[in-house]
Amino acid sequence: MSPLRLTLGLCAALNALAACGGSQPPIGTPGAMPQRRAIATFAERGRSWMLPQAKSGDLLYVATSKAILILTYPSARMVGTIPSSARYPHICTDPRNGRVFVTEESKIYEYAHGSTALIKTLKAPSGYGWFMGCAIDPNTGDLAAAIYENPPAYTGSLLIYHGARGNPTVFEDSAMLYYYYPAYDSSGNVFVVGDTHSGGLLLAEVPHNSDAFTDITLNEDVGFSDKIVWDGMYLTFYGGNETIYQVQITGSYGSVVNTVHLINSGYTTYWIQGDAVVAEYGRILKRHNERVGIWPYPAGGKAAKVATGLTKGKRDILSDLTVSVAPSR
Repeated sequence: MSPLRLTLGLCAALNALAACGGSQPPIGTPGAMPQRRAIATFAERGRSWMLPQAKSGDLLYVATSKAILILTYPSARMVGTIPSSARYPHICTDPRNGRVFVTEESKIYEYAHGSTALIKTLKAPSGYGWFMGCAIDPNTGDLAAAIYENPPAYTGSLLIYHGARGNPTVFEDSAMLYYYYPAYDSSGNVFVVGDTHSGGLLLAEVPHNSDAFTDITLNEDVGFSDKIVWDGMYLTFYGGNETIYQVQITGSYGSVVNTVHLINSGYTTYWIQGDAVVAEYGRILKRHNERVGIWPYPAGGKAAKVATGLTKGKRDILSDLTVSVAPSR
């Protein structure tokens, strides 16, 4: 997320839930009283740790300014942390094997599902700047990562690491100034959202096996959205107004086909996992205690569960979240 938006929006919060699968219990019915659970204390997040049994189930990863928090999903019980040195880390997972990728400034760290052991580190090429969000191609395992801006031109890029390794292929769109977050659809097309040179929102696509961007015109305003998520059928935007927009992409045109209202949701970070959506919950509390809620999807309505105790202090900010599905055995 841009420093400007982080100052104006993310400090009031930010990137997500995906793939519960059919084995997960139902989230709940719209209108049900949300369950609240305090899941962590600040002291627990000062070191790297993981409960051994965490590997066997689906996990919710929450990126904050102090650590990557690891919770059971959907029960939201704290099972581990990975320290983070970045002010605004971002995170994505491989739907094929649950591997977790954390972007921190000019590096990307890879971890196995439910593990704190570092597998490998990917670096931005020399001269490229600050990583933002990332996404994994569900077919090939390619890793797309958005670079917010590159000095000295101070325009961004989309980097694709084939097989999530080696040196990336760089894609740039002359119409896009800052790059925020990519998302792959089921066919391997990758989308990225960013700002134009005049400050407006721009959605662009690199179609599968293409070497160039196609800019996409949306038929209506989707609000303040730095993160995009593929829900299995539509590309989605969260406008920061308690609304998820489902957008049908056809060629270079995007049409809003439905909206999902999440009562008392936060600002811009979210993830869609099967029949549920995870997003920041409500406004930041006086002690800067940010929360995460789980809502039925696409029904929306009231949150079925609320997890608390995620951040502490004004310099601890919730910047992203996603779900890692346990690998099949």
